[in-house]
Amino acid sequence: MSTLLNGDEIIALHDQNLLSFLQFPVEKLNETILSEHLNIKLVFPILKIGNHLEESLLENHFFNCLLWRQEDLARDSKASDVTIANVKRLIDKLNQQRNNRIEKFNQFFLERFPLNPKKNSILVSETPGSICDRLSIISLKIFHMNQAWENAQSNGFKHECEIKLEKLIEQRQDLVESISIATLGFLDGSMYFKTYFQFKMYNDKRFNKLID
Repeated sequence: MSTLLNGDEIIALHDQNLLSFLQFPVEKLNETILSEHLNIKLVFPILKIGNHLEESLLENHFFNCLLWRQEDLARDSKASDVTIANVKRLIDKLNQQRNNRIEKFNQFFLERFPLNPKKNSILVSETPGSICDRLSIISLKIFHMNQAWENAQSNGFKHECEIKLEKLIEQRQDLVESISIATLGFLDGSMYFKTYFQFKMYNDKRFNKLID
């Protein structure tokens, strides 16, 4: 990734790794992968990662790809109640790690680009990590919408997919521009953000007594 946080580079990283992330065998998921101790380069040795920003960016994208597949399985009308329950528990774990990577990205961003807000600088609620997370999700939508367009059995559905695909591409470009503008604002002091933490309590047995 270049000196500045470049939106085009982010979507390139997302698109380049999307298929391999989607194809990761769910049976290989273990407690190490589903934790803060994940080393994405050990799971995907061919990845070339230049810094912690790229690492947390790709880990977030990895968990979003896994979530996409599990969300599809959770809606399988033929699946048993036991299967759905197991899928929902996995979704919960994946979503926790996805959110953790957003927070890590923000922390690494602040380490790399320390903020020095001016007196009248604007506080923005959407952080670089949350924008990157949205870019990750929209890349998944574009990929699957394109697949639906290619496999459409009727002209009507194909046209519907085409319209939605154009809108998704437009939305992604808007996000690319917004993260570029925000980064420049953070660097010149006209804008700043705070790292907010989820502090999710339902996954922590110290707070949720229903967890074994």
